[in-house]
This record gives sequence, structure tokens and C-alpha cells, in this order.
Amino acid sequence: MNKTMFFLLAFVLLLSSISFGSVVKVEVSETLKGDIVTSGIKSSGNLFNFTLEFYNTGTIAYVASIRGDIYQNNTKIFTAWSNDETLMPGSRKNFKLLWYALDKGDYVLKPRIYFANEIYEADDIEITVNSSGKEVSYFGVKNVRTFYNKILLTLSNSNSSIGKIFVIPYDYPAGWIFEQAELAPSAEQSVYLDYRPTVFSEKPLTILVASEEGYYMKTLYLRRESGIESFILNLLFSVFNF
Repeated sequence: MNKTMFFLLAFVLLLSSISFGSVVKVEVSETLKGDIVTSGIKSSGNLFNFTLEFYNTGTIAYVASIRGDIYQNNTKIFTAWSNDETLMPGSRKNFKLLWYALDKGDYVLKPRIYFANEIYEADDIEITVNSSGKEVSYFGVKNVRTFYNKILLTLSNSNSSIGKIFVIPYDYPAGWIFEQAELAPSAEQSVYLDYRPTVFSEKPLTILVASEEGYYMKTLYLRRESGIESFILNLLFSVFNF
């Protein structure tokens, strides 16, 4: 082998070792961020519907929910929570909060987005209510059952001409979280409401059931069920999340 061929072969082997021996490491910094895309509030009579689209602008997936506090004369009178939603990096989700105004007056909605361990405070929204709510008698609530993280109740409705039905936990223990429900009309149906207490104790819960025509309220007393049936149902709720 001549010297030229020898040096050429050595050069090729050197390049090969550099190519296969080098590892390129790319790191993406972890950021926990989010931003509001759109938000707005609509009303039909005394029923108010606040919607918000939230965008995961970071690199970490998280679960988010929206909290809305209603104030009148600097006093908080109502708190609403949305359902939890999982947001992957780059994804967007829509959230909804419902409120039924019982009395006319001027109010302020203070929305906040909870994601991971962060809180995003959105702009306040001023609300003017021009009339008092109308109480109706065609709704009914019965057969309330309290489980580990869900409440089951039976909702009756004798008005077949109404549109959607809204179930709103209206007054409940401070520090607890209750989600809301939006339902198609039916003469009778079972309703599951997710809730998360800080420390559970037997407490009253006031449920407001509303349509665009009016509202119905009933105060219930929460007592967790025990026994084998309750154990099985709690297990099913936790495994299948229904």
C-alpha cells in the first residue's frame, strides 16, 4: 500500500469515528405558561353564561379549570367552577361558567384560571341586572346521594317546552369546589355533580336549577353514604371517571 492510500484510509476512519462517536444533545427548557385566547359573557334573562378559551403556551401539560367570583358592593356572593380540562403543550380548551342572578343590581365577575400550581387572573367584567329572577315550579330535586367525589340527584321537569336545563350549585361550604351541569330537557333524569371538599363534614348545599324562563332552588344536606354499594360505586367513579 502506498503512502497516499494509507493516509486517505486513515482520514476516512477518523471521520467515521467522529461521526458515530458524537452525540448531539438537544434540551428544551420546561416552561409552565398559559394565555387567554378569547373570553366573553352572554345573558338570556337572568341567566349569564361566561365562556373563555385558554391556550397552553408552555412546554408542560397540565389540568386547568376556571373559577368565577361574583361580587356586589365589594362582597362576594357567589362562586362558580368549571369542569377540569387537560391541556397539552400548544392545545386550547374552552371553559364555561354559569350564574343566575336572583336580584337586580350591579355586579362584578372576577375570573381566574387555575393551572398546575399557577393562577392567571383575567380582567374583571361588570354586569348590570335589570330585573329580579323569576321562580318557577316545574322543576324538582329528590333522591340525593353523596359519594366520595360525586353527588347524585334526580331532577324532575314538568315543562316539556323549555330548552336546556342548567344545574348550578349556588351556596355551599367555603373552600369546596362544585362543578356545574348543562342538560337536555327531560321529564326525569339522574344528574352527577363532581365536587372536591377540603375536609368533608356534613354540610348543607343549595342547588339552583334554571332554564331561560326562570329558576328553582332547593337546599340539601350532604351525608356521605357507607356500605358495600357505596364502596363499589366510589371505586367505579375513580377508575372510570364517570
